[in-house]
Amino acid sequence: MKPPVALPVLALIVALSPACSRATTTWTVRRAVPPPIHVFVMPAGAAGSPAAGNIGRDFAEIERAVTARLVDIARTRDVGAIVAEEPVTTPYQPAARYINAMAPVRITREEIDAAGFAREHGATHLLVATVLEWREMRTDDPIGALVGAHNGLTIDLRLVRLDTPEIQNRATFRNRSHITANQPAGRLLGDAFRKSVLELLGQ
Repeated sequence: MKPPVALPVLALIVALSPACSRATTTWTVRRAVPPPIHVFVMPAGAAGSPAAGNIGRDFAEIERAVTARLVDIARTRDVGAIVAEEPVTTPYQPAARYINAMAPVRITREEIDAAGFAREHGATHLLVATVLEWREMRTDDPIGALVGAHNGLTIDLRLVRLDTPEIQNRATFRNRSHITANQPAGRLLGDAFRKSVLELLGQ
């Protein structure tokens, strides 16, 4: 008896799924970042309710995963890159100048604290990521994997210079799967995302 055709087809879909995506990076601000650079990473946040798809998920875990990925990439540019998440003794001053420099981006208290922590510990830049979309779809139907909505994510990335506050670089990273093969959307934070973050950091 011949084996069902669907199984090898599905296996091929799963194997190829990381490559079967389309990533784009749209730059809003793009400047050179001369060395030296000491970058801290603000814990990733979310704008609105970006979690989408047809399965439940722990978005706090998604934010932690994005943050860890950013730190890993940032350490290629600066081996001392860490997360700016500890309580601050000296908040970023003056906060109003920082907020004005980021306009029209809406700045949270958490970002002000992260900037204060980074400056307090000698950072020159703060890397800020905001998840705008995180779509994760699942299907147990091999044919259904090829049609309909697919995994996708959109992340706003800002590199903020801290000595004289300004957005040094800013980009929006988007990646979309061409198929849905029951894979985590986090797989879309691959080589294309790494390249975009390194370009943001001036490498």
